[in-house]
This record gives sequence, C-alpha cells and structure tokens, in this order.
Amino acid sequence: MSFFTNASIQRKLVMVISCTSLLGLSIACLAFEYYERSSFRSSMVSGLTANADTLGLGTAASLAFNDRKSAEEWLATIRAEDNIVSATLYGKYGGLFAEYRRAGTDAGYKSPVCRNEGANFEADSLTLCRSISLEGRKVGSIIIVSDLSELRSRAAKYTEISALVLIVSFLATVLVSHRLVGLITEPILQLAGLAERVSAKEDYALRAVPAGNDELGKLFGSFNQMLERIQERDVALKGAKDQLEVRVQQRTKELQKEVVERKRTEGLQRIAYDATRLLAEADSMEEAMSEILEVICVGMGHEVAAIWKVDEGTDMLRCTHAWQRAGTSVEEFLEVTRKTSLPTSRGLPGRVWVNQQPVWIEDIRKDADFTRAEAAVACGLRCCLAIPIYQNAELGGLLELFSGEVQEPNQDVLRLGVALGGQIGQFMSRKQAEANLVKAKEIAEAASRAKSEFLANMSHEIRTPLNGVMGMTDLALDTQLEPEQREYLETVKMSADSLLTVINDILDFSKIEAGKVDIEAIDFNLRDCLETTLKTLAIRADEKGLELLCEVAPDVPETVRGDSGRLRQVLMNLVGNAIKFTDKGEVALKVQMEATHDHDFTLRLTVADSGIGIPREKQQVIFDPFAQADSSTTRKYGGTGLGLTISSRLVEMMGGRIWVESELARGSQFHFTTRLGIADTKVIEVGTIAPPEILRGVKVLIVDDNRTNRRILEGMLSRWEMKSTSAQDGEEALKKLSEAQQAGAPFALILMDMHMPQMDGFELIERIRQGSNSSTATIMMLTSAGHRGDAARCQELGVAAYLLKPIRQSELREAIARVLGAREQKGAIALITRYSLHDAREPSSSLRVLLAEDNLVNQRLACRLLEKRGHSVAVAANGLEALQAVEKESFDLVFMDVQMPVMDGFEATAAIRKREEPGGMGLPIVALTAHAMKGDREKCLAAGMDGYISKPIRPQELDEVLRKYLARRAERVEAQESTLSKKGAAKKEPLSCVSRGEEEDAAGR
Repeated sequence: MSFFTNASIQRKLVMVISCTSLLGLSIACLAFEYYERSSFRSSMVSGLTANADTLGLGTAASLAFNDRKSAEEWLATIRAEDNIVSATLYGKYGGLFAEYRRAGTDAGYKSPVCRNEGANFEADSLTLCRSISLEGRKVGSIIIVSDLSELRSRAAKYTEISALVLIVSFLATVLVSHRLVGLITEPILQLAGLAERVSAKEDYALRAVPAGNDELGKLFGSFNQMLERIQERDVALKGAKDQLEVRVQQRTKELQKEVVERKRTEGLQRIAYDATRLLAEADSMEEAMSEILEVICVGMGHEVAAIWKVDEGTDMLRCTHAWQRAGTSVEEFLEVTRKTSLPTSRGLPGRVWVNQQPVWIEDIRKDADFTRAEAAVACGLRCCLAIPIYQNAELGGLLELFSGEVQEPNQDVLRLGVALGGQIGQFMSRKQAEANLVKAKEIAEAASRAKSEFLANMSHEIRTPLNGVMGMTDLALDTQLEPEQREYLETVKMSADSLLTVINDILDFSKIEAGKVDIEAIDFNLRDCLETTLKTLAIRADEKGLELLCEVAPDVPETVRGDSGRLRQVLMNLVGNAIKFTDKGEVALKVQMEATHDHDFTLRLTVADSGIGIPREKQQVIFDPFAQADSSTTRKYGGTGLGLTISSRLVEMMGGRIWVESELARGSQFHFTTRLGIADTKVIEVGTIAPPEILRGVKVLIVDDNRTNRRILEGMLSRWEMKSTSAQDGEEALKKLSEAQQAGAPFALILMDMHMPQMDGFELIERIRQGSNSSTATIMMLTSAGHRGDAARCQELGVAAYLLKPIRQSELREAIARVLGAREQKGAIALITRYSLHDAREPSSSLRVLLAEDNLVNQRLACRLLEKRGHSVAVAANGLEALQAVEKESFDLVFMDVQMPVMDGFEATAAIRKREEPGGMGLPIVALTAHAMKGDREKCLAAGMDGYISKPIRPQELDEVLRKYLARRAERVEAQESTLSKKGAAKKEPLSCVSRGEEEDAAGR
C-alpha cells in the first residue's frame, strides 16, 4: 500500500488502468468458460440420449422375447464410443437382463440402478436412465454411464487459451496506457513544478499556461487566480507593514510621554499617600506637622514650607509651623516669617484668605504684594505656592511652599496642593474634635463619678436610719403587743419595706444603666436558692390566702455554677409581682431543663399565677423602665415600674431571655431562661442527709386541696422510695385512712395542709383523733405562713412537725427522718420546726462576735439580732476600738462598719490582717455597711474582708452569714481540738450589748 501511495501519478494511473483491464478480461474469460462448459454438458446429454433411444429400439424385441444374446449384441454396438463406461438393460421388473462394460473396467464395478428417468451428473461421471417401450408398453429400461474425460480435456484447453489472452492483453494495456496517460499527467507535473518554483522563490508573478478548456484548464486558471490574490495581498501587507512601523514609532513616543506623566502622577500620589498615612498615624498636631511638611516639600521639590493660622486673640494671621530642607540657608527668611503678623487682607496669606483660592507666584521679585520678598530673595527663594486649608468647609489656615527656581504654574501640582490642604484641614478638624471629645469625656466621667458618689452617699444616709427603723420594728413585733400597737408597727414595717424596695430598685437600675453590674460564677445549691427565695415571700402569699408552689424537674442538677444573688433577685421580683397581682388561687414556680451544652446548660424558669392578667398590647411595654400595665393615677397596685426592667436586664446578662404569656382575668406566666455552668464534683449540702433506709417503703398520706402541691410532694416522696397516696380534702382523707386501717396496711405518716376549704388541718386532726378506729400515723403539718398560737395547738394535738411552705426538699426529708426515727425508737420528740431543724444540724450554735459600729441605733439593733440567735456580742464604736478588742481577746467573727470616726473599717481590717501570722487561719471579717453601690463589695473584699452585708440588715442574709461561719468554726474546732481542750471547755458568759461609751458611764456611776 505504501508503494502505491508514494508512486508517481503517471504510474498510479497506469496501475489503475491495467488492473481494471485485467479484471474485465478475467470476468469475460470466466463467463465464456462457464458458457462453454454448460454447452458441452448439454451436448453430452443429447448424445447419450440418442444412443439410449437407439439401443432401446434395438433391444425392445429382445426384452419382449427374452433374447439375451441379441440384446448383448445390440449393447456391443456402442463399443466405438470411448467415453461410455457401461450400458445395462433391466427387465420389466427391474432385474438385470444384459450388460456392456468398457474394456479395462474394474471387476468390482457395479452398474447403477435406474431410479429416476433422466440424466444425472456426478463428480466423475454422467448417468442416463431411459425406459424401453414396445407397442406402448414398458418392457424394460436402459442405463448408460459415461465418464467426463472429454469435458475436462476441453476445459483445460480453454483455460490455457484464456491465460494466454489475459497475458497478451495486460501487456498491451500497460504499453498503451503508459503512452496515453502522459497526456494527462504532463500538465499536472508542469503545474506542480510551477508551484514548487513559486514556493522556493516566493515569486508570485509566475503564471501557468493552460493546455485546454477541460478540468485541467480550469485548475490552471484557479491556480493563476490564487497567485494573483496572493500577489495583491503581499503588496497590501507590505504597505501595511510600512504604515505599522510609522504608527509604532508614533505610539512609542506617546507611551514614553505617558510613562513620564505617569511617573510624575505616581510621585504626586505617593506624596499624597505619605501625607495621608502620616496624618492617620499621628497622635497630635505637633507630632505630625513637621513630618507632613517634609514629605510635601521633598516630593514636590520645594525647600521651605510654612503653616499660617488666625490668632483668635488678635484676629491676625501668624505662622504656626515651619520647615526647611537640610542643607539650605533660609534661617533669616524663617525668622522673618515666624515674627510676621498680617491682617487677613494683606500679603500673600491675606490674598489667599480673602480669595479662598490657591496662589502661584512664579517669581517673588516681581510680586509687589509679597511683604517678605527681600528676605526670601536674600535666601535664594524665587517661586511660591500658597494653598488654602479648609476645616469643616470653612477656611482654617493656609500652606506656603517656597522653591529656589522660577516655575510656571502646573495644574497637577495645584490640584495636589489643594487636596493636601484639604487633608491637613481634615486632620486639624479631627484632632480638634478628639480634643473636644476627650474634654467631654472627662466632664462626663466627672459627672458620673459625682453621680456615683451622690448615690453612694444617699444610699448610706438613707439605709443607716432605715436599718434602725426596720430592725427595731422587727424586734418590737416579736414582743407581746396590744392589737393596736401591733397594727401600728406592722404598718411601719410595711412602709419601710416598700421604701427599701424603691431605693433598691432605683440603685440597681442606675448601676445597670451605668454598666457597673457584674455576673458572678460560683457554685451554689439551686434547689436551696429557690426554696430560700420563696420562704421570704411565703408570709405575703399566706396573708392573701394564696398557695405558693415550687416544682423542680428531676433532671435539673442540684448544684450549679452561676450568680445565685442575681437569680434570687429576678425570682423575688417575678414571684413578688405574681403575689401582688393575684387575689385568689396560686402562684407557682416551675424549673425545667431547656437545653444542654458542652460545658453548661440552659434552664427555663416559669412563674405562673392566677391573677388579673396583662392586656396583649401592654405585654412588651411592661419591660420598659418606669412602665406599668396600669399607669393611670387611679391605679390599684403601686410600684416604681423598674422591677421587670431590672429583671429583663439581669436575665440578658445571665445569657437568657424573658417573655410573658397572659390573658386578662386568666392569669400570667412569666418565662425566663438562664445559662448556668456545671458545678464541681463536690456536693453542696444543706444540713445532714437523712439515711435512705428510714424512708424506703413508708406509706404516706398527702392531704392538700391544691393539685399542684400534691404533685410536687408526690414527686419528692417517690424519689425517696416512699409510697404516697393523695387526698384533696378532709373527708377523702378520713375515708382513705379508714380503708387502709381496715385493710391492715395503715399509713405511717400524714403530710397535711393547714388551710383547706370546709375542713382545715386542725379540724381534720381532731376528727382523726376522735374516730373509732383512730389512726396512729405520725402527722406533719404544712402551712403557707405561721401565726401565733399555731405551734402550741400543734403540740396539743400531737403533731410531730410544723413546717412552712414552700418547704425545702432537704428540710422535709430531714423532718420526716427525725419523726420516723423517734417513732421507731418509741421515744418522745419535741415539735419540729425549721428552727429546730437548723439547731439539730449545728450543735455548736454560739459565736463570739465583735461588732464595730459607730451608730448607736445600729449597735442596739445588731446586738439584739445576734443575741436572739444565741450569740455573744462585743461592741466597738470605731476601727481603733475594734483593733484593741481583737488584741485583748479572741472572736469567731467580726462585723465591721466601713464609715467610722478615728479609724474606718478599711484601715482597721488592714491592721488586723497585718498582725496575723502568715499561713494561719485569719479572723473572719464581714463588712456591715450602708454602701450598696457598684464596686463597694469588691472594695471590701480587696481590703481583706471575707464577706459583705448591706444595710438595712435583712434577717435572712444575716442567717446565711452566721450559718457559713458556724460551719467554719466547727471545722476549726475539730482541727484544733487538742489546743482548745487545754484552754478549757467552760463557756463564756455573753457580754452585755452596750457601747464603750455606755460602759464608761456605768463605771463612772
């Protein structure tokens, strides 16, 4: 194939013609041979048929008369036919009658049997079968077999002739086509040679001469046309090339000019950038101005620069800043410039000030209005550019630039100068604004400090007398009083509580607004915090006949990390509002898990009431400062309108949100969430944990008309593995007691609510005791608020425990364990109250306390509060007396006022800490002060104090502090048991709670 591909076109044509001719001749020879072969076969069949018919006529009589001899003679007549192999006669019934065989035939040759009449060609022979008839009757048949030797001989001769014809024809075709093909290939070869010369010499002027008008002629014409187009294009390209070279030269000159302009522009932009950077980074005008003037002068090719501004005192233009290039001698000109003062309408500065446009002086010597021309020329300065400086769209100064060469005005330089002047003006405006802002900030801080000091002083001055009012009122209410006196004192207490609430709300709101409230993160017992908070509100709820409930979900952890004080503040506000706006029904606190995170979790707390409800349009307004749902002058409920605002801000600071759901006359539900951390693995315990085996399996009857309260108690008892049954009133309780008694499985314990409709707790107990089958179950009374005489009546009726709701889980468990334990031991036990529970947990409940307080009323109040709780108190009127008392005797706890004469609480604390041994157990000091502003607690702790109580003193807060240091004292006693035993176990008699001044008066008397 590659040979044909690479051959010349003439050879290819010859090969194509020759092969085509050879193929045609071969097909013709094959056709003739096929025809000849078919004709010869037909002639053979015709010859054998004639012989068969002849023999049939001759042997018909022999067959009819059964003459075999004559039949064989007739068959022997075909001996002359060399190609006949055999001839056989068969009788009428197919039997062999006579046979002829050619000489030399094999002895084992068998004559074929006639099956079908006619001729049949086989591979080596031709067999013909014919019937023999006589007078219309078949008398037999004849079969003649002939070989094909003659057919093969004729075929071989024809093949030889055909091959000879093909060879001769092929040679003739090759010779003739080689000669004739040249007529076609010669013009093509000429055209190929012309194309080669055009390609080699790139001479497109050459042309091909056509030999005719056939296809080759058209090809030559098209080739010549192509050469003409190429020649024309070559000429056009050459012209374009010449023009392109000219244009390239022109463009190169333009680009060179643009590069020069761009470099110049970039230089100007660099000046602007450097000036802008310096202005942005500079802290003051003096620091930045010299560097800015240097950048401008160096970049623009000037030697001297000056800034002029109006002196506000004299209304004259004066030079405020000046700069000179290093190596120039222009001191004389700068000295004249600094000393020159010009009106705003004279000289170059005045010209710029009046026109408020830049001024370019090409040659100072030719400008008559330039007042410093003599000094400038003497220093070699010739050209000057003056640019206005705008501050807040007003002219605030101007910039002068001087050069030693005469220069024509340049618009680009002028534009850059104007831009730089604007930037300098902005910088000057910004610095002026910053100075004003700093001044305003200092004024605001001073005002804030004054406000804080005022609030602190007001807090101290208000809380100090209020402490005496509230404390003494509480003490007086605990004494035997006439009804009218008690009414007066309760009114005083209520008014004082309201006043303290208002003061606290205002102070808290001011601290929150000032951003001075921090959220602590300490571990605390969540359930104890909730229950303690509700305890303080239980009396208010009971006064209105409300059920105060607390339900904590089981999956809520006992110990959490967060700000318990702020959480308690929010709850106090929400629960207090719920009690205030609810006349009947219940107030419930529900705590459940909202979401858990990797290191903390979110709780949802819900305070629900059955009160008056809030209109939908007011549900967002109530969280705004000083806003209330009912703001009319005739409103029924009081308040400052700050409680919910403070709660909302505190909830946000604790990482939560607050919202309300309410309907008029259907009650309200206040929801808020808070994020609390996971506390340490140590457990914060309240009191002694009751042993679980005492409670397990005990049958308990719960009698309470409030369904939510019953559910809460059932949940607590089920966690302690106690078996509880509930009754909603006295009649149902009596029925269940009787059924249990009859079934032989009586109740061991009854938890009974005091205030129930139709039959209260005392009446139910009397019915139980008077019954025929009186129950022997231990009875524990639960009440929303205690009243005088309730405890005595409980003792008369044999009640084992008398506890206030909402009851703490730990208190309830401890109380149940104590009453059940006494029952199992068949011993007597006094009436259990929350106070007796506390006393049982802390056997050593007496502390030696030093009170450092200068106010006589506060001295008496604190002494009375501490002595009522079984503690002994010594009083010091100032810090120096407290220091002397500590040196003379030992104390378990010190309550230290902060503001005292002679030596204040901070100085006294520092002196006490200084005298203590390093590494030893320091004397606990708790600040007792009327200061309640932001930072006061931190100041006290930083001064070395261990705790902080604000005035007025709240008994709950005082109890918490005393419990803390009682536990610490117990640990210290246990650790120093051997040392204390040497000093003796005799108890000291409590000191009289009087001031040192009173002691001196007594001694004098």
